[in-house]
Amino acid sequence: MIALESCIAFAQGCKTKVEIKTFPDSLNIFLNSNFIGRGTVEIKLTKGKYVISAKESPIIWDAKTISDTLTITGCSHSDQFSGKDTSINFDFSKQVYLNTEPQDAYVYKSDSVIGFTPLIIPLSDDSLTLTKPGFLSKSFLVTSKYNDDIIKLNAISQPEHTNFFAGQVFKILVGSIVVLGAATAYFKLKADDRFSQYKNTGDQTFLNETRTNDLISGITLGALEINFGILMYYFLSD
Repeated sequence: MIALESCIAFAQGCKTKVEIKTFPDSLNIFLNSNFIGRGTVEIKLTKGKYVISAKESPIIWDAKTISDTLTITGCSHSDQFSGKDTSINFDFSKQVYLNTEPQDAYVYKSDSVIGFTPLIIPLSDDSLTLTKPGFLSKSFLVTSKYNDDIIKLNAISQPEHTNFFAGQVFKILVGSIVVLGAATAYFKLKADDRFSQYKNTGDQTFLNETRTNDLISGITLGALEINFGILMYYFLSD
């Protein structure tokens, strides 16, 4: 068990005297992740929010951690002690062993991180939130059922990668290349044929048809090169 008692001392500097006790007295005490002592510690804190943790020795297999948040709202300047003592009690029989799959998830109480899973927390009506990069956040109320259950975090689904060669774009590009290649060859051959007829007859009509077919062949060739370039881009980037 860890018991935290604080009494407010209104002295110069306006600090709150906080006494932290652990049972058993072998637990290590941390303030905002900084080691401050073992068993019983008395400190003075200014206004602010603090995360206080009691941890078993790291040499113990599956060492457990108890954490809670202490908020000091400030005090008035006076030479006398006044105000209400504050106590936060941790009883192992009233603790919840919080575990997740995967582990090492952030455990948030309001907007403060109180630890990482697996973690022992007080049984209460508090709402906690679990977060882990790559997984959906999960909020829940602390209940005793989590002593037996492992909370499973759902991975953020990633869009499935479709192989380019199995996709619709590949089929369209290949089909276009085939059609444009055939059209280019057809109009080029037709232009050559009309030009041969022009040389044999001198008929201006055949020369005009030659120019028209050459123009169409050039256009389809340009479109063919563009489609081929797009195909190579997707091929190299896939």
